[in-house]
Amino acid sequence: MIKVLIIADDLTGAMDDGVQFSKFGIPTLVTIDTNIDFFGPECENIQVLALDTETRHIFAKEVYIAS
Repeated sequence: MIKVLIIADDLTGAMDDGVQFSKFGIPTLVTIDTNIDFFGPECENIQVLALDTETRHIFAKEVYIAS
């Protein structure tokens, strides 16, 4: 079950945050799939999900519309 959700604006940020949890043995998934099923089998044993939204280089209005 996911206990922590990290929403990062680029892959580097998602990886940097995710690795901090995994260093302590906490099951962590870093993904670029913004349509991930939080309750699906890929997240069943994950406690930390780091989600890369790839929004660093787009305008704020586009980010708002995309979400």
